[in-house]
Formats: sequence, C-alpha cells, structure tokens
Amino acid sequence: MFSEISHDLKTPIIRLRLRAEMLDDDAKREPFICDLEPLGIMIKSALQVVYGGGGQCGLAIRSTLQSMLMVVAW
Repeated sequence: MFSEISHDLKTPIIRLRLRAEMLDDDAKREPFICDLEPLGIMIKSALQVVYGGGGQCGLAIRSTLQSMLMVVAW
C-alpha cells in the first residue's frame, strides 16, 4: 500500500516540476524547483525502502512517511 501511495505522489510532483521548468523567469522557476526537490527525494527514498527492504524497514517507512506528511502539511 505504501508503495502505491508513493507512486501516486510521484506523478503530481513530476507534473509540477515540468510546469516549473517551463517558466521563463528564473526568479520564479528556482523557488519551485527548490521546493519540489526534497519531495522527490523523500518519495524516492520511500520507494527504495519498500522495494529494497532492510532490517528496519518498518521504522524507515514510518520516519519517511512522517517527514513527508510534515512537508505536505506545512
């Protein structure tokens, strides 16, 4: 289930990044990209935990999910 949520979050993040890349004004584009970068990294990390596994998989998923929710809620 968590991997499905991560994939569902990746799609809008990629779409937003593409829209940001299309902005002509560097001053407007850079803040968008800087905000999207950590979200993409968190999603990628979450997917690696789910697919890569590990001894502390549950702990890593919880901490990644908490981080993601904090960023989204903020």
